[in-house]
Amino acid sequence: MELLMLLAAAAIFLGYCQTDEKVSFYGSSYIHFPVQEAKGSTNISFRFRTHLSDAILLLAAGKTDYCLIKLEAARLKFVESTPTDLSVRLMLMYSPLSTFPTSTIGTRDFIASPVLNQRRVHINLGAGESEIASPRGLTLNDLSWHEIHLVRQEANMTLQIDGIHITRTLLPGKFFVLNIVYGVFIGGQGEFHELFLGHTEYMRGCMADIIYNGANVIEYTKSRQGKSEASAVTWGCSKVFDATKKTEISFLEEGAFLSISRPISRTGSRWEFELKTTSEMGLLLYNAGQASHADYLGIELHEGKVRLLMNKGNGATELIHSLTVKDGKWHKVIIDFSPTIIGISIDEKPAERLNLPSGGNRYLDLAETLYIGGTELNKRARAIARGIKSGDRSYKGCLRNMLLDSSEIGLPDVKISQGIVAGCIWSYPCFEKRPCIPSATCSQVGVNSFECTCDQPHCVTSNYAESTTVS
Repeated sequence: MELLMLLAAAAIFLGYCQTDEKVSFYGSSYIHFPVQEAKGSTNISFRFRTHLSDAILLLAAGKTDYCLIKLEAARLKFVESTPTDLSVRLMLMYSPLSTFPTSTIGTRDFIASPVLNQRRVHINLGAGESEIASPRGLTLNDLSWHEIHLVRQEANMTLQIDGIHITRTLLPGKFFVLNIVYGVFIGGQGEFHELFLGHTEYMRGCMADIIYNGANVIEYTKSRQGKSEASAVTWGCSKVFDATKKTEISFLEEGAFLSISRPISRTGSRWEFELKTTSEMGLLLYNAGQASHADYLGIELHEGKVRLLMNKGNGATELIHSLTVKDGKWHKVIIDFSPTIIGISIDEKPAERLNLPSGGNRYLDLAETLYIGGTELNKRARAIARGIKSGDRSYKGCLRNMLLDSSEIGLPDVKISQGIVAGCIWSYPCFEKRPCIPSATCSQVGVNSFECTCDQPHCVTSNYAESTTVS
């Protein structure tokens, strides 16, 4: 009864103190909140929204102890383990993720939370693991905000979801101190591998109002207090997660890319898309192939033209389309590739094709992961070594209307992304508005501005009224 009253009081208190601070995770992001504690109580609260059925939400880690909260098959699961003769496994399932009562971390304990079809919480106090999960039928991966409150007072544990769904459990044993040494990880584990937790997917979505044993994790991390770390996150809840497959995509940063898991037929495929850019170079699509095969596929911009490079096991074959597409206008591109022929069509004109040399593999053995607009850092050197000239250069511009074998793909399919935003925010005044005098050189500045350079006092046309940068 006392624990229930404590939970209710905490919920009321957190409701009044809620700052609505949000953070976005993109499939490889995480926050590390350094804390070392040894406590007999745990209080965690937070909110979250995601489309993933499996994901890690929170991990508080010690040398042997831990507390884990994650999504598993769209249910919430909580597991805690502490260092004594106590063996406890806690499993929680619920639909909202808003706030969790916070907890502490010591040398032998840890807490972790992933997202699945059900929600589960694991707690290990050293000698064993306890688990608590959300009720069956409660869906938590519907992109709605869900609130989570977890309170542990020694052996008594209570999980509350969306203020409605309550699950309780009693931990066995006599010792209930959770020792946290390595801190709290939010959304992913980063470089932490001291504890073996099996394969866990990183969070892709938003979390808010993360409170761990009274500490506001987001506020602490944003102010860069202590040795807190935020890797590949953005503050606020990104509009990327509300996008549809028809939403245009802007690639903005040097390391921008997105990855999608989609199997490629061994007999070949067709990739269709529209692009708008003024870039000379940039990686459009890359499939690194399987480790046991030499096959790979790269599609890029090279000198403003679409270049296709493919290897089916007997050396790379190159095809460069004759048309230039770096004019700041939308162009429709169709790429066909198979073990016998490759082709590129632009703006529905007749395709330019090339027969592949005989020999090599009978089928294409490509990987299931497609990198679009760029690739991960650890794959860039190999891409360059294979002859992909933009292997280390992300595409800058917009993409839309992507189809793979007539199946629409877009932002809802993305597993990992970096340096992108929803919607096409690129505009190209040098091409669209011709703001410079004939003798001047017009250069793109940022995503929507320009610079006119000439040897005269005024380089911008007299009838161009918008603000300009003149050199």
